[in-house]
Amino acid sequence: MEQSNQNETAVIIGGGPSVKDINLDLIKDKFVIGTNAAFYFGDWVDVCFFIDCRFHRDNEEALNKFPNRIITTCSTLKNKKGIEHYNKCEKCAICYHKDKLAQPEKGKNTGATAINLAIRLGKKRIILIGYDMQVVNGQHNYHNYHKHRPRDNIYDVFLPHFEKISKSLPKDVEVINANLKSALPYFKKQKIEDIIWKV
Repeated sequence: MEQSNQNETAVIIGGGPSVKDINLDLIKDKFVIGTNAAFYFGDWVDVCFFIDCRFHRDNEEALNKFPNRIITTCSTLKNKKGIEHYNKCEKCAICYHKDKLAQPEKGKNTGATAINLAIRLGKKRIILIGYDMQVVNGQHNYHNYHKHRPRDNIYDVFLPHFEKISKSLPKDVEVINANLKSALPYFKKQKIEDIIWKV
């Protein structure tokens, strides 16, 4: 494969415990979409993206200090100053409507919709970090910023949307999962160190 133009590459930080195993210095000069609490890593995160209104409620004070783009599909934040809003598309795996992002009623999750966002932002090479899709050592997340704990089998509900995304990807878009132990089976897996040098 030819080397990718850095401007066409996005790294998405998910919430899985494996984020703690990644040398984040490797991605600080990349275009980074941080889902949910990833914005706490610093202003090298280019976009904070979330779909859960509760996340904004629980982290509003910190979000108000975040200097970069904040994007959500939370309907109660549609007219909130400083936050970009997309409506939910419940029919598509990947939505291209100018005002919508794919978010099925069943199986919705921030990580899957973030892939749609990256595509909408023109990214052709999407690198997934922290997309574990399983409980690791009793933990769902690398952080404790969520006030609620999801049920352990929630990933069975999430996976069908990822499968549909994998089957709907444009031919010129590549998605790579940087967690070799991830329970997400639909994208090529490769160590972050082996991915980044090509970017």
